[in-house]
This record gives sequence, C-alpha cells and structure tokens, in this order.
Amino acid sequence: MRAQLTLIVVALAVGGVAPRGTLLIAASQDAKAAQTSQHVRDEEPVILLGTWRLNVSKSKYSPGPPIREETRVYTRMPDGIQGVVTRTHADGHVERFEYNANFGREQMVTGNPDYDAVTLRKIDEFTSASTLTHAGSVYGVGRRVISPDGKTMTLTFDRVNADKPVHNIAVYEKQ
Repeated sequence: MRAQLTLIVVALAVGGVAPRGTLLIAASQDAKAAQTSQHVRDEEPVILLGTWRLNVSKSKYSPGPPIREETRVYTRMPDGIQGVVTRTHADGHVERFEYNANFGREQMVTGNPDYDAVTLRKIDEFTSASTLTHAGSVYGVGRRVISPDGKTMTLTFDRVNADKPVHNIAVYEKQ
C-alpha cells in the first residue's frame, strides 16, 4: 500500500491525475507513519546505542558452559533500533542474529535457532524486560540494565521450562 501511495503522490507532483480525495489519503497515511516513527524514537533507549562487548570474567552462566565471546551492536535505523549479536559458544560455534530493539510489540529475531521473536517492555530509562518466544511459546525471560554512566550493561536471562533451569547473568562493557 505504501508503494501505491508513493506512486500517487509522485503522479500528482508531475501533473498527473488521481481520483478525488487520494492526496488526502496519502497525506493522512504519511502523517500516521510520521507519528508512529516519532513514537518509536521517543521510546528508544538512546543510551543503548553503540557496541557492547561481553566481559566473560564478570559473567555467570548456570548451568554453563559460558559463552566464549559476544559482541552486541545497536544502531539507530528509520524504524527504531536494530540489534546485531555475534556470539561464539564454548565449542567454537559462531552465531549471528538480528532483531529490532523496539518496545511494546513483538519483534522478529532472525538467525537464532532457539527463539524467533522478542517483546521488549520499558521499565525505566536504564531498564527493560524481555520475553523471548519460539513458535509462539515462551522460551525465556530477560532483563537488561544499563548503568547510569552508560558504560556497563547487564543482561539477565532465565528459563525454567527446560530440563535444567537456566540462569545467566551477562555483563557487557561499552566500547
């Protein structure tokens, strides 16, 4: 629909003809998109932006083994914040997954075999809660806390419906 609206607006701009009321609809749709985009920007955790590297020695993984290495990069995009995670597991296996780190609705996760969606809820300027799901079922829950100075991020992950309960605390340092 967005492509159709753009074509109509372009046609009008170059002297074309469109059905009565079309420009009003296009303008209305663009205004709604602008409002939605502004709302996303207002909710963005700006302190999150940048590159974060896992400090393995300060992190705890139960039952383990710990992750060998992980980098999280958060970048501002037109539709919010994009998160890209590159992780090296203890066995050397590397995975890379991506998602939109926006609040309030389910966001698709690509590249992660364990979960395919995340829903983030803002608690305060420095804290958010997350629910990770796979095929509609809850995989686990998490909490992200960024220090007030913006130099440290702590991610807590819990999963109780597994054979062995999981409780991980991952500490990251901003690069």
